[in-house]
Amino acid sequence: VEQAPFGVLILSPTGNVQYMNAAYTEYSGFTLEDALEPDFAILTEGHQSEASYRSFCASLAAGTPWQGTLRCPTKEGGLIWERVMVSPAVDAKGGISHLLCIRENLTSRMEVEEKLAQAEKQLEEEARSRRDAVLSEEIFLTLQGAEIGRAHV
Repeated sequence: VEQAPFGVLILSPTGNVQYMNAAYTEYSGFTLEDALEPDFAILTEGHQSEASYRSFCASLAAGTPWQGTLRCPTKEGGLIWERVMVSPAVDAKGGISHLLCIRENLTSRMEVEEKLAQAEKQLEEEARSRRDAVLSEEIFLTLQGAEIGRAHV
């Protein structure tokens, strides 16, 4: 778990961090000491909507895993995109004993996807502009040919 290339956290059922691996510390900047602070909100940060947060809470309350993409703060104040998976671990009596949280930093991938989307949009606009220019020239030549034809009649 310590050598995993993605963030691994183990939390109490109430969301208090009990373990954090080095990969999470490396990309988020947060340490286990930071996570022990009372205002460290690892499970509540980054939801893009109230509906996303409610779905997250409902899944965990039902004892079922949850996964989603969150935009979370770093210790330095930046924002990162993460794919987050949280799964309740149950004890012998069926109660939730811990939460296993796997977090993958998607920031670089999201930035590349955004650049790709922008490039595709630009290419589509250029293709549309060239197509319109070709059509305009064809219409002009057709009309010019019709004028020449009328002049000979």
